[in-house]
Order: sequence, then structure tokens, then C-alpha cells
Amino acid sequence: MDSLSQKAFFIGDWKVSPTEGLLLRGDDVVHIEPKAMELLVYLAQRQGEVVAREDIEKDVWGGTLVSYDSITSTVIKLRKALQDNAKEPDYIATIPKRGYELIASVGEQEDPGTHEGTQSIGLQNTNKSTWYFLFAGFLVVAVGVAWFALSASVDPVLIDESNVPPISKENIAQQPLETPSIAVLPFDNMSGDPEQEYFSDGITEDIITDLSRLKNLAVIARNSSFTYKDTTSNVVDIGDDLKVSHVLEGSVRRSGDRVRITAQLIDASNGQHIWAERYDRELNDVFAVQDEITEQIVTALSVQLSSDEEKHRANNVKHNFEAYDLLLKGRRVAADDVNNAIALYKEAISLDPELARAYGSLAIALTRQAIIGYTDEPVEVQDRALELAQKAVSIDPTSPQTLFALGFVYLWKKQFSEASEMLEKAIDIAPNYADGYGLLALIYNNLGKADKAISLIEKGMQINPHYTFEYSYVLGSAYYALSEYQKAVNYLETAIERNQAHVPTRLYLTASYVQLGRLDDAEWQITELEMRHPSITLSHWESVGSIVDGTIKNRLFEDLRTAGMAE
Repeated sequence: MDSLSQKAFFIGDWKVSPTEGLLLRGDDVVHIEPKAMELLVYLAQRQGEVVAREDIEKDVWGGTLVSYDSITSTVIKLRKALQDNAKEPDYIATIPKRGYELIASVGEQEDPGTHEGTQSIGLQNTNKSTWYFLFAGFLVVAVGVAWFALSASVDPVLIDESNVPPISKENIAQQPLETPSIAVLPFDNMSGDPEQEYFSDGITEDIITDLSRLKNLAVIARNSSFTYKDTTSNVVDIGDDLKVSHVLEGSVRRSGDRVRITAQLIDASNGQHIWAERYDRELNDVFAVQDEITEQIVTALSVQLSSDEEKHRANNVKHNFEAYDLLLKGRRVAADDVNNAIALYKEAISLDPELARAYGSLAIALTRQAIIGYTDEPVEVQDRALELAQKAVSIDPTSPQTLFALGFVYLWKKQFSEASEMLEKAIDIAPNYADGYGLLALIYNNLGKADKAISLIEKGMQINPHYTFEYSYVLGSAYYALSEYQKAVNYLETAIERNQAHVPTRLYLTASYVQLGRLDDAEWQITELEMRHPSITLSHWESVGSIVDGTIKNRLFEDLRTAGMAE
């Protein structure tokens, strides 16, 4: 079966062409990206076996450290391509706490409609048990903001979603952005050391953040542009997918106390280079290089700057490079090792007491430490986080990241008006700050302002077309608040398929099923929840939840009672 990667074969009634990156069945022709195809071939070679996530990470991702969602998101893409159902799979089953199993037949056959002559390995199962839908992964027990709790950074989310496609059932994110518009692709790490990946990624993220401040330039969010990391997609296809007029790509080579950064601005309509530049500098000059790249883009695209934007660009402050380097390292490990991230941020602050983002990142990390139970003094830790976030804003009140950090801390302290004020300032300063729209939408949801939440999250989806599951969760819960239950179910089902561990999504989905009279589905969701988290009850949820609007809260809790959730 090792030859599967070199020739076409069948999985069930789908013809798989690895070399072309295609799935074919009748009139259906589905393109899938290389990493997803590599995973599909890998599972096909082990058809009928339960393949552990650790083996997938080692064999498909080459041992590279990837986030939990990277593999999950790739499996979701395959299920979507195969038109499979995670609840009752015909192709790929999730085996709780163990891994994944390709359950469809695999082999070579002339006619996919008949199985005579098929060299099949294992069984073909068209109705697997619903127990495959048991969720696994990391849980943050509070309403919403799960994607922000997973990252101790004030910068865009660091979880790599591995080319996750737009998931809105109404395709909101595919409306073309106004021109000029740009996607900054992850700069290649040319240092010859995989451990330096955090540095090239950090340079890319900071260029995106700097561009996101410009009101007359549409900038695709980090999470979406990074879906093209380590892929062979061409610029024209990327531009068409993200609906942008231009693409920036480049590379970073770090050696000793020197850095070489290359950057190319490309017209996404035809693939032609508009300008290209190479910067050979000392490491301490990396901030100037970032500024120069941004300035080149502004000039090349004739972006009109406001007086405030001009002032900001003229007053950019250089920081201690070693402190900045520690900040980048902390951002890389934040999602998986909050304690290590905290240590890195503290060291960065000791080296550069004026590095505002380090204070903000530390504030988020400490908040996360408190809410997931990594400390015996959660109240004290959250109070300290508030002090640090306020310090970050006092140093740099015009940074969207520091404002985001303070808003995040306020949210978890249930100071909603203060939280919304900070997020509104953040997106006013950086109108392309997708996660700012997402968090602000969640806050408005909790305050009972669902219409405003929908407007904000749809803006975030446009900026971040390869958005994470949380966007669908916020949109679905907003539609629940507006009593548009079928729309709520559409978005919440999408969100739960992509993150089965997210409790708030499951609760809102349960309540929406109740309102639609789908009591069997609602009861099944509660059964799933109780099996995984037997301690979660209505009283527990009331103690940790953050829904302010009493009408919505009462309706939600009554629906959950109807579905059988314990008091």
C-alpha cells in the first residue's frame, strides 16, 4: 500500500489522485491541499487501524510540533471533501482518546460504483456508532473566548489551523474586499534551524499587525495568511482565494548577530512582482526593516495615510532586541506551555521595561493561568494581570495589542463595559484587527446586543476568511439570542464539528435543538457532555458563565433543563 502516494486508488466510491490533489466521484471534482492529501494517503495505507495523533504528527508532519487543532482541522477538511459526517462517519472515524481510523474500503478498482475485483483492506462501514463523535481536547469552562484563552499572546492567534477553509454555510467571508488589499504570507525560515521558525513567523506577524492599522488598506488576518505556510499554492490562486489584490512574501535568515530579510510585493491578478528588496542588517535593526517594508507597501499601493497614521509611523520606538526575541519565543509556546510563556515574558520585561506588548502578553498569560486552574490564587493572579495590562496601555495607548490585552482581562473579570471600551478603541486604531472584532462581538453577545455582535463577527470573517471555529460559535450564539434557531444550528454544528471540546458551543447547540423541537438531538448532546464532563451542571455553569442579559440567560437555561441537563 506504500505505492498509494504515487498512483490513483479508491476510498469507498471516491477516486483519489494524490499526484493531482484531486478527489473524483461522478461529476464531483474536489481539490484538496497537499497536507490534507498526505494525511489521507497515510490513513489509507493503514485502513482499518486506529492511528494515534502522535503517529500522525511524527509521520505526516515530520515530527514538527503542531497544535492540537492542526491535525483536527486537516481531518475536518478531508471529511468535508469526502462529504462525510463526523457523527455517523462513512470514511474517517474519530476514536476518542486514541486517534483516527479510515473505515471505508481502500483499493484499486475500475468502476467505483461496483466493488468486484476491489483489492480491499479492512471493512467498509456505512453507519458507525455515534460514539465516534465524543469530543476530546482542551476545555476552557466559560462562555466564549476560548480562542483567546488558548493563547497567552496579545497578538493574533498562534494556533496553526493548517489551511482551514471558510466554513460559513452562507459563505459570508467570500465577499470581495475593497482594493487595495493584501495578504502577507508567512516568511520562509532560511536559517537552516527549525528552532528559528518562531523568529520568521514573528517578523511576519508584526508586519501584518503594522499594516492592520491602515484604514485605507484591507489586510487579511494572520490566521488566514498562515494557512498557506509550507504549501506550494501559487500567488494567483492565493489572491483569488483570499480576494486580495496583492500578496507579500519573503524570507528570513538569521546568523549570529546578523539577519537577512527579503520581501517581494506581488500583483495577485497576474503574479508579477511590483518590487523586491533584500535587507542585510544587524539584528538590532530588525525593527527598522519592518518599518521600511511597510513603507514600501504603502508607497507601492498608493495608500493614503491619515494624520494619526503619519504620526504613528514617525514615532515608532525601537526596543531591546533580546527582549523582543523573548517576546516572540513566548508567543510561540503560549498555547501549549503557559508557565514557560510567563517566564519568557517576565525576562523580556526585565531587559526592556518599556516593551508594552510584553506586559500585555504576560497579563493574558496570567489570566489564562487563573481561568484554567493553574494557580491556587486565581483572584490575586487576575488582579495582577489587570495591573500589567493597565501598565501596557499606559506605555503604549495606541497599540491594538495592548488594548486587546486590557479588554481581555476586563472580560474575564466580568467588567464588560470596560472590556468593550478597550476593544472598540483597538479596532478603531487597527480596522483590520480580526480578533479584536471577534472578542468584541462575544462581549456584545453576552450583553444581549446580538445584532451588533453579528455585524462585528461578519467583519472579522471578511478580514479572516479562513477563520477558526470561534467565529461560527459567536455567530451561532447570536442567532440563538435573536430566536433564529435554524441559522443558529447551522453555525453551531459547523463550530462543534471543528472543535468538539468547546462546551459553550455544545450548550447553545443543545438549546437551539430544543427550540426546533429536535429533542432527541438535544438529549444526545447533553449525554455527550455528561460523559466527558460529569461535573458540569446548570448551577456550575451559572457560576462560571458570563451572560449578562437575563432574558437570554433564562431561556438558555430552561432549554438546557428540557434537554435533561442536571441542576
